[in-house]
Amino acid sequence: MSAKILIVEDQKEVALTMQEFLDEQGFKTAVAMNGRDAISKCKGEKFNLLLTDVILPDIDGRIVVEKCLEILPDLKVLFVTGFSNNLKLKISPRLQVLKKPCKPSAILEKIAVMI
Repeated sequence: MSAKILIVEDQKEVALTMQEFLDEQGFKTAVAMNGRDAISKCKGEKFNLLLTDVILPDIDGRIVVEKCLEILPDLKVLFVTGFSNNLKLKISPRLQVLKKPCKPSAILEKIAVMI
């Protein structure tokens, strides 16, 4: 079974490019354009990985992660953000951070280690 990834990104072009790239790598993906949509999708589907930005138009990405983890406790999280210096997150095998801009290969490497 291939991993299922929820991409949370408010910039449509970035989200669709990331989705296309990950689909080509054999992952199953879904896209949420904001935090509320991400939480809703987690209620309706099981995901292995949440790939999210921190700055979202409606809800802080860290709160989205908290809510999604309440629904899917085994969910792994990869923040891809330009604000990684101020995050103050406890990095673990289940929670990783990549700083934007990053190459698609860097995202793929992180995902491979996490899943």
